[in-house]
Amino acid sequence: MQLQLHRGRSELDVVTQVESVDQFRVVREDLARLGKAMAMLEAVDRAGVDRESDGALYRMLLGGLRALDAGDSALVVPAFYLKLLVHDGVGPEVRACASCGAADDLAAFDHSSGGVLCRSCRRGSPLSPDALELMRMVLGGSLSAALALPPSPATSEVEHLATAAMEHHLERRLRAAGAYS
Repeated sequence: MQLQLHRGRSELDVVTQVESVDQFRVVREDLARLGKAMAMLEAVDRAGVDRESDGALYRMLLGGLRALDAGDSALVVPAFYLKLLVHDGVGPEVRACASCGAADDLAAFDHSSGGVLCRSCRRGSPLSPDALELMRMVLGGSLSAALALPPSPATSEVEHLATAAMEHHLERRLRAAGAYS
């Protein structure tokens, strides 16, 4: 949608014109996809700064909604959360241990530590090699390939880890996050 706003006398702006650009018909007609869309919208609402325009955040949300409209990958929302964390400057480290820098034997994910951890520094949640690879695909430029993969236990693992990291960053629970699971 494109909105034309007029700054009102109080804190509220007045909508003077609305034009629908993308209708996301598939999302609107599928309750599961609508729940996923609400989860992304809630994260953007919580992460965005009031009265500050953020074109990159808007384009990222639009891309997420378009991906959801085109296909119902279980990774759409977790990938969106991971990308949103990167956008906010707190993206998780997925190439090496966030504590000591070791690149091998990565076995855990801890959002408080900033990402993946090796066996020596391990704390937080266990991390499977498949889940680590999915996170690397999402954050490393292979998002389309990751979204095309069939659901797996690693998908559920990434969903849990990304949601926990997003909630840690926002310092609050996301109500819509449980609605799409």
